[in-house]
Amino acid sequence: MHGNFNAFLAAPIADVTLTGADHLVWYQSGETTRRAFCGTCGSRVLKEVSNAGRWLLSAGLIDGPTGKRIIRNLWEQSKPDWYDLPAVAM
Repeated sequence: MHGNFNAFLAAPIADVTLTGADHLVWYQSGETTRRAFCGTCGSRVLKEVSNAGRWLLSAGLIDGPTGKRIIRNLWEQSKPDWYDLPAVAM
């Protein structure tokens, strides 16, 4: 999907306010998951995990400081050799 590093923030759905939500295009990607894309440019915006009640938001969309740190790197074994993974917070 991305081919390289991409960061997401997990948050309860009730804790997130979207602006421009009417511009999202939704795709049902699994029984309990769906993904939202920008209807203008096609960029991935979020993934909804309905049975967990949370959204995984593309971190680059958040304005201002988040106070969040990387806690896990996924699929490390298949990363390209041309960059290093970010450090994981302890």
